[in-house]
Amino acid sequence: MPNGLLSLTYTLAVMFFLLACEDATQTESEDSEQSAFPISTATVMSTSMPSMAETSAETDREVLTVLYNTTTNGEGWENDENWLSPRPIREWHGVTTDVNGRVTELYLGDNNLSGEILPELVNLTSLEVLWLSGNRLEGEIPSQLRSIGSLKKLNLSQNQLSGSIPLELGSLANLDTLDLSHNELTGEIPPELGALSNLTFLGLYSNQLSGEIPSELANILNLAYLLLSTNLLTGTIPPRLSTLTHLHSLDLSKNELRGELPPGLGNLTNLVRLRLSGNYLSGDLPPQLANLTKLEELQIATTT
Repeated sequence: MPNGLLSLTYTLAVMFFLLACEDATQTESEDSEQSAFPISTATVMSTSMPSMAETSAETDREVLTVLYNTTTNGEGWENDENWLSPRPIREWHGVTTDVNGRVTELYLGDNNLSGEILPELVNLTSLEVLWLSGNRLEGEIPSQLRSIGSLKKLNLSQNQLSGSIPLELGSLANLDTLDLSHNELTGEIPPELGALSNLTFLGLYSNQLSGEIPSELANILNLAYLLLSTNLLTGTIPPRLSTLTHLHSLDLSKNELRGELPPGLGNLTNLVRLRLSGNYLSGDLPPQLANLTKLEELQIATTT
């Protein structure tokens, strides 16, 4: 092969070799770049942005913090273990949470809480139990509580609450327990409470409630405890209450009720306790009361 052709061949071979090395270097660089950033942009965004559950759980923590700061009144709670600490709120005294860290139960009964009920509690949107009995809470019951649609048990008894019972509580469709007893509540019993179809316990005793017993309460067919004693209730005993065949205890004592006993009370065959004493009832005892074979306690002495 002539020397010129050999030289050209050698030159071309070198050029191809250099091009191949450049391609290999570029490919290696791209592979290295990809291996250095294996997570996509979308993945990075999804891991850096808090989830809705995390946001809501943090909101719950903020609500509980405000609750604590507004109900201590400088004297402190009986038990505030872990409150305001960085520990998970499920470890705070009286707090139960679900798998997402949302507050589902708040048991702070007999814990020396003072001040008014915090309206911001409505932001605990997963709350099922609000138990604040036996404290020193005052003021009115916030009508905003109607927004906690998940609420099943509401116990605000044995406080110093005043004002009327918010009719808006009748929209808490999941409620099975409503205890507002031993307060200073006034006004009439809202007929709207008759819409609480899942209610089994209604305790409004030891208040200053007035007016007549709403016949709409007879719509709460699952009701087992109807406790309205020690108020200022007037009128007669609604005959429609005879439809509440699941009643275990009916206490209307120590009011200002008048008239005769409805014979339909004999239909309440599951009654164990019937208290009607301390009223201005008249007439004879209906013979239908003999049907109350489970009855263990009967109080019917009238006020003269």
